[in-house]
Amino acid sequence: MTEKELRDDIIVKMLDYRDEEGVGINIFCEKNNIKFPSPIEEHRIFHYLRDKEYIDAEFYLDGDGYFTITSKGIMYAEKLLAKKNMTSTNINNTYHENKNLNKDTILKSYTAIENDKKIIDNNVAACFNVENLAQSYVKLIDGACDYKEYNVCLFGIFAPWGRGKSYFFKKVKEYINRRTDSKAIQYDIVEFNAWKYQETPAIWAYLFETLYNSKDWLFKFCYTIKRIWESILHDVLLLLIPTMIIIMILFFQDMADIINKIYNHCIISTTIIASILSIIGLIFNFISKHYNSAISLIKKYSKGISFARELGIQAEIEKEITSLLKSWISEKETVKKKVILYIDDIDRCSETKMTNIIDSLRTVLENAEIRKRLIIICSIDPDKIIKGIEYKYKALYDDKEIHSIAIDQMDKIFNRNSSISIR
Repeated sequence: MTEKELRDDIIVKMLDYRDEEGVGINIFCEKNNIKFPSPIEEHRIFHYLRDKEYIDAEFYLDGDGYFTITSKGIMYAEKLLAKKNMTSTNINNTYHENKNLNKDTILKSYTAIENDKKIIDNNVAACFNVENLAQSYVKLIDGACDYKEYNVCLFGIFAPWGRGKSYFFKKVKEYINRRTDSKAIQYDIVEFNAWKYQETPAIWAYLFETLYNSKDWLFKFCYTIKRIWESILHDVLLLLIPTMIIIMILFFQDMADIINKIYNHCIISTTIIASILSIIGLIFNFISKHYNSAISLIKKYSKGISFARELGIQAEIEKEITSLLKSWISEKETVKKKVILYIDDIDRCSETKMTNIIDSLRTVLENAEIRKRLIIICSIDPDKIIKGIEYKYKALYDDKEIHSIAIDQMDKIFNRNSSISIR
């Protein structure tokens, strides 16, 4: 077995540990009967997997350590499995059709062929009358927004991976953007990639930043001033105190003496220069302190003891999202204006992380002020999320009950009357 084959075999076997953190390397190798010709090769292989970001790993001096497979590693391992299954199926089918050929000959006959034909998918008419489906879907969302009794607006676009969920939402977005009826609900659309940030513990800080950056510079400037006017007043007062002291000194100077005039002139010049530098410093301090980036939010809410122990980062950023949305849509506008947050690529995450993301979305929508203003649409593989729910509750229910319970949970999580399934 070559070193590449050994690496691929290891990463495929790591799939069984996708929902575990801190798996011991020596224990993993022993359980899976993985043997290395030398400790140097073992060191080289595991470091290679870490450098490729297929695993997060820490190594000990004695050669042991622990690892956690990453989403990138899961995707690579699944591709290897798919390729292996496809090759095996093709070879077996061909072998059975012509038993005079041996499998080695068939395997050697597979060669890459250059294909420079243009992709014409964009010129092909979409099937299933997707334009009308998109219009109907928007009308369902309109109806759900008018129905105020429950008003927990978490909708789904259900289909297996690669079946056209993103394309369908593109049509939904196009229909919303060209709608001219002044009485219709107005939607601002923001798109967020859940898979891109799934490894980040403060995913909701990046969600806030995505919402914030979707607005123009004028809104961001006014929103920032509104949030931090007390801090600005504090900084301005600090700037004015030394300036006022200098002015008072100048006021009491004897202006009759020429030397004093020259002296005062120098003092005034120095004061002006000092004031200009202070203002420049104030501007830089303002920008660095109050820029609403995800990293600044993480740092801000990771420092406070009460935040970390009692509320957590997500609860504090939930307050930031609430404040942002209230500035975005006033109380009077909530009837006729909403923000649609489209969350894509959830089904590229592992089943466990999918359920965690969905649970967090539901938690955010429990906030009444957010719920008035925000609609969340998730494009998702229903079979995969059902498996994630089954895994979540497998310790509580037996195998006969778990599937129906998972389907019931799906009905509670999503507004099924305003969701669509693409098969």
